Amino acid sequence: MDELDEPNVAMHYVRCIMTADAGLIIEIRGFSGFYEKNKIKLSEDRANYIRERFIKEGINPERLKAKGYGDEKPKITKKQIEKAPNKEDKALLDLLNGRCYFHILSDDYGK
Repeated sequence: MDELDEPNVAMHYVRCIMTADAGLIIEIRGFSGFYEKNKIKLSEDRANYIRERFIKEGINPERLKAKGYGDEKPKITKKQIEKAPNKEDKALLDLLNGRCYFHILSDDYGK
């Protein structure tokens, strides 16, 4: 699988799961890198972009929450990034911190 396809594949699986279980409510958690500007807004925008895609694909908006967490809970720590040998590698490592996760908040929507 091409790495560029991984986000679309993950979204496809989550959409299938949400379609199969109409009671699920999820939070889409957006994160940013340490060196990105406007961390909270950027992470909120990431999460809301994913939320809007799900809505366009037919998922009820009431079952989708989106929240930006900025650079909280990094995948790659600042200490790990600083150990990279050059500026380009540091930037690439920090890019891994800009991501979205799906978190199940509840499974009782509409019950």
